[in-house]
Amino acid sequence: MLKAILADDEPFIRQGLKKLIDWGKCGYEVIAEAGDGLEAFEFIKKFQPDLVIADIKMPGMDGIELLEKVRGIFGDKIKFVILSGYYEFEYAKRAIRGKAAEYILKPVNKEEFSAVLEKIRLECDALEEQKKMQIQKEKFLDMQKLKNILIGKCSAEDLEDAKKFLSYSPSMRYISFEFDDSNEKFANMPPEKRVEVQKECFELLSRYLGDFEKNVLFGLEQESNIYDVGFVYTNDMAQRANLSEQEYINKIYSFLEEKLCCGIEIYIGQRVCKIEELSESRRSVSVARAFHKFSEDGAPISYYDEVAYKKSRGFGIEKNLIQKLIECVKNNCPEEIESCIDRIYDEFKENLPEPQFIQTSIYYLLYRLAELAKEFDKEADQQEAMRYISQEAFDKIAARGSAVHFKKFVIEYAAYLEQLKKSVSGGVLPKIENYIKENYNKNLTLKSLGKQFFINEVYLGQLFKKEFGVSFKDYLTSMRIAHAEKLLAQTDVKVYKIAEEVGFSNPDYFISKFVQVKGVTPHQYRLKYKKDCSEKL
Repeated sequence: MLKAILADDEPFIRQGLKKLIDWGKCGYEVIAEAGDGLEAFEFIKKFQPDLVIADIKMPGMDGIELLEKVRGIFGDKIKFVILSGYYEFEYAKRAIRGKAAEYILKPVNKEEFSAVLEKIRLECDALEEQKKMQIQKEKFLDMQKLKNILIGKCSAEDLEDAKKFLSYSPSMRYISFEFDDSNEKFANMPPEKRVEVQKECFELLSRYLGDFEKNVLFGLEQESNIYDVGFVYTNDMAQRANLSEQEYINKIYSFLEEKLCCGIEIYIGQRVCKIEELSESRRSVSVARAFHKFSEDGAPISYYDEVAYKKSRGFGIEKNLIQKLIECVKNNCPEEIESCIDRIYDEFKENLPEPQFIQTSIYYLLYRLAELAKEFDKEADQQEAMRYISQEAFDKIAARGSAVHFKKFVIEYAAYLEQLKKSVSGGVLPKIENYIKENYNKNLTLKSLGKQFFINEVYLGQLFKKEFGVSFKDYLTSMRIAHAEKLLAQTDVKVYKIAEEVGFSNPDYFISKFVQVKGVTPHQYRLKYKKDCSEKL
């Protein structure tokens, strides 16, 4: 609602204006009425309305003088409509110079006045939207500068600008709020829903911090497949709330835990004294995260300080454990795989190696798993297998250090290798081939077939390429085109209907593929077939 003030020395005029218009419906609220210019000026200073409707002739200060005085103090922020019982050119000129929105003659016409109010409301809405966009733009630029500082790639200009908008003190930390995708509810969400929850957390934290909202930033760790919201904590935040640092952070956690649909984990970096040192605090968050994954208590809040004093007593995983896991994968024994991974992670917990050693060990394990594909099938596309492992495991496991992800992936990969052991002729491929022949016109994909026949989609793609010399997609297209040829030759069914019958949802795409395979359009193919038949007769 826009706020409006009515100023006229005649009470019945003011009452008439209030009754003439449905102010609420027009998007306004009349917050004050003034009987002269001086009283109106006091109300304007007090309420700073969006609109002033003032009579041109009033005691103490007339409408034009009021307009000029308000312009001198508030600029163009407040809109003015000047009312006059008669038209005088000099008054009109001063009203124009004062940037009055309108100069309306009495008696006021309802339709004319309503149109003026609508025009002003639209202008105010546009200005408000413009302000919001400008604020959002400034927030984005400030956030980008803060990100540059946190990743250690900032310029001198970034640092100087950050000192203007960032609340900081001689004692600061970087804190990361993260959603754990080992949590079943979060793990089952599609990526777009995860981002929505992440944005909700960002907005909640920004509102909670109030004056410190510019210390908050979104998605700093997205390249590591981590859904995070971070902020730069400074001591004055807790001091202003009369709380200790731990109490303040716990209070934020409780607030977010209550509002969000999924649980969060908080990783708190080391304390630093300068803005340019915040990148060190951010890097220490990864240490807190890695150690937290191997801790026993499973607490949702993890401080770097609590693990910094612990010295590394180990440099990865013993070779016999790695070999044991490889043997379990070769034999496709899910229970033994789980037991072996538990032992590996127990060793991490016991030795507390630095995060880079943990990651190196996991990378080495994943590399050994990729090698197994070649060992079982000499013609297997190891590059494709490596791509699959990279997409499914490297980012999710090495970055997060999660035993849950690691177990799930290794068990699935062992089943994948088991399929490599089977011979192509005596395996599942003939069954899939028959299924495709019977269902070629349905929405078939490698993924759907993999689920149907319990076979890894990557390996299934390899089988098709090896057996038929073409990709699954080309194999399916050729089968559909072959059936379309029969229908074109033997029926008068329209082309778009034939496209639907053989499995193409888009007739234009069908025509394009038909031309690509046969060298002519479906219509030309039909005409040529009929012509050839008639010539034979």
